[in-house]
Amino acid sequence: MVAVQAVGCTPIALAFETGEEEVSTWDCPVETASSSISDALRGYPEDGTRTLSVVRRSGGKAIAVSEEETQAAMVDLAKSEGLFVEPGAAGVVAAYRKLVEGGIIEERDHGASPHGARPEGSRLPCRDAKVRFNCRGARGGWAR
Repeated sequence: MVAVQAVGCTPIALAFETGEEEVSTWDCPVETASSSISDALRGYPEDGTRTLSVVRRSGGKAIAVSEEETQAAMVDLAKSEGLFVEPGAAGVVAAYRKLVEGGIIEERDHGASPHGARPEGSRLPCRDAKVRFNCRGARGGWAR
């Protein structure tokens, strides 16, 4: 399992990287277009701690993606698949690419991302409102 957050607000990813057991509220300004993956956890940091615990128990990772990485994934999804997704959903694709580029997963590995329903004629298979994809081409264009 991978927890993905926007660079502009990373309380869970920061706790993961620094080895903290508990997640703290993000006290800095939230500076990102990816509002769905940038919760500052103000008033309920224990939710972040639960997420951190699940990620660690799964052997997973928590990472942050930049605005540029997210934007590139949004453009690629729109051009190749006709999917206009919100930044948080594209952030998942950006994270997948980052994991491949960092050698954490391989290009042949598959993932699932909550982009929503598949448009008619899309080449990406869709089940339960999730887009499944692989990461060939993670270093550049979008691939099926």
